[in-house]
Amino acid sequence: MKDLLIAVLSFSNIALFGQDLPSREIISPSNFLTYLNGDNNIKGSTFLYEDWSSKIVVFGTDNTTYRYSNANYNLKERKFFVKLKNDSIYEINIKSLKYVVLNNKKFEFLNGDYVERVAKGKLNVFKQHELTIKEGMIDGTTKEKMTPDKYVVKSNFCALKDGKLVPFKLKKKTVLSLLELSNKKEFTSEIKRRKLSFSNEEDLVKILEYYNSL
Repeated sequence: MKDLLIAVLSFSNIALFGQDLPSREIISPSNFLTYLNGDNNIKGSTFLYEDWSSKIVVFGTDNTTYRYSNANYNLKERKFFVKLKNDSIYEINIKSLKYVVLNNKKFEFLNGDYVERVAKGKLNVFKQHELTIKEGMIDGTTKEKMTPDKYVVKSNFCALKDGKLVPFKLKKKTVLSLLELSNKKEFTSEIKRRKLSFSNEEDLVKILEYYNSL
């Protein structure tokens, strides 16, 4: 109990930029090394971002709001974390979250997982981040591993259709098939005039914003 109290009080060392110290329902202690390294035999990090410079705004189910610096999202555990100056990590309790804004990106809980919202309106689009493992090279003769396995972050764009997330590729034909257009030629001409590409992520966001504004 004493250790827990000290751990909670140590949160005053974190670079907060808003609300008071959160309740224990929002933050709970967790082990830093376990979540950061994942598997000692696999190279790389299990977190979405390489560093801990992102700010996070936590919107609770009870309509409370908390703000912190030094946050990240663990793709293996599917949980959000805040890092203290002494390199210890606090886990944000997923049961208490409504949604979060991490690194100026909104993450919503959908179909049992947190996904990044990309567009909202007639067509709702999300970005689903997953942790994959790229296998290392194996010697063809000795069958021994020459290079270690490596964690790789894979992100897929998904459209919300009938309550389900449907992945799609960033191709003009594929994206257009998701849109309900009365005049496809006029729409594509406008996209061309704006010099936007369906295969570019930043441009796709602008294309979806334009479509949802019609």
